[in-house]
Amino acid sequence: MVEDWARRVGAEISLTYSSAVTHIIVQVDEENCAQRTLKFLYGVASGKWIVGIDWIHQCIRETRLIDEEPFEALDMDGEDGPRRARQTSQRSKLFEAFEFCCQEPFTDVSVEQLNELLMLCGAVTANSPAELTKNRRHSMIIVQTDDDVSPAVQRKAASWFERLQVLSVSREWVLDCLASYQLLPVRSQLIGKHSESMLRMMAFDSHLLA
Repeated sequence: MVEDWARRVGAEISLTYSSAVTHIIVQVDEENCAQRTLKFLYGVASGKWIVGIDWIHQCIRETRLIDEEPFEALDMDGEDGPRRARQTSQRSKLFEAFEFCCQEPFTDVSVEQLNELLMLCGAVTANSPAELTKNRRHSMIIVQTDDDVSPAVQRKAASWFERLQVLSVSREWVLDCLASYQLLPVRSQLIGKHSESMLRMMAFDSHLLA
């Protein structure tokens, strides 16, 4: 049924994401929230329409393309990230003031995919901490953490800060910001202990340290 409708309106259906995609079709719950899949994250990072599958069903019933906005999905936390990204990403990128270095290991998403998502959001990426140029306002190292940060990760973060004066942040902060398409408070997601004066030296906006 969906394939027949797509042919009638001249649309193509792709099972994988590419820059040519205009609409991401997702399953939503009763509160219109979608799961944070890689496809969802690519859609937000690219400012695409992300709509529930009911949009397709309604288009089929009305035999025409209908307004997407009433069907636009929310992030799994109820944030209006897809709409925010769609309306603002062409003039202002989420991470345009940031330079990141992703440090493996990661689960669910590869370093290459995470780098691509970051660059779609305007960030610059480096292959190693030593390659961070600090030409952007904020330079950060991204690491994946569990509920408890391991001593090994703590030591690495401390070493990077001592040698490079670069903060380390959890991957979850990056993905939360991306999915909601807004910069969220970062203090609780930083790896290691940092004094107030040290954080002020990093030139974070006040709302990021709330």
